[in-house]
Amino acid sequence: MKQLVTPWYGGKAGAGACLYMAQLVVGAGGGPYSATVAANATQYRHHDRNFPNDSISVLWFDHWGTYEDYRNGELRYENWGHVVIRDPHAFGTNQPGYFSSRRNGYGEGEWFRSVGEVEASFNSTYRFWSEDLNGVRVCEPDGTTTGTNDTPESGEEEDEEMANQYIAKVQNKKQINAVFNTVSGFFHEFESSNGSYNTNIARTFGVKDPTSIVSASHYDAVKRDCAAVRTGK
Repeated sequence: MKQLVTPWYGGKAGAGACLYMAQLVVGAGGGPYSATVAANATQYRHHDRNFPNDSISVLWFDHWGTYEDYRNGELRYENWGHVVIRDPHAFGTNQPGYFSSRRNGYGEGEWFRSVGEVEASFNSTYRFWSEDLNGVRVCEPDGTTTGTNDTPESGEEEDEEMANQYIAKVQNKKQINAVFNTVSGFFHEFESSNGSYNTNIARTFGVKDPTSIVSASHYDAVKRDCAAVRTGK
């Protein structure tokens, strides 16, 4: 890979401002209201962990939570996502680091040593890496093969296609559950009283720790988004 920008790690931001911090690093402007929106707008994606070791790259994660939407001040539960910048020589030659906004407080960003450490620190799940962020190309292929396959740590999924998630809603006094995947568009819906995996598909593709019940509108929005992914829209 050929690096196209000079990263700047001297910016300051508050906890939760991961997208803003990443923008500062690569010199990108704003626009998307969340890391997930920014991730879904990238043009040069790689659904693997073969990160370049001769250029910085942008790593995207799923992260669900309830946060305030700065556009209208409303609190909303959704997949806000997380983003970090990977520098292949952050801790020395061929010793990569992952630069993120802070876990708490305000100030300069924090460095992490692995994808697994990022996931654990921000309750997130790795999705993919990209060569761009908010329209800024940070790297591009140069004909060389200098990538490093960062092997997942014990307990991690090698393929983000396996990183399924769980949601449920209450409708007509019944609990409707779904196992879904925002990357592949997989969405399996089933009814049960307490979210137990009572279908073979649910048992096979279920997640280890189901999340709490969400609103019907949020549930339906996730279902629509997964359908759009499956149809390529």
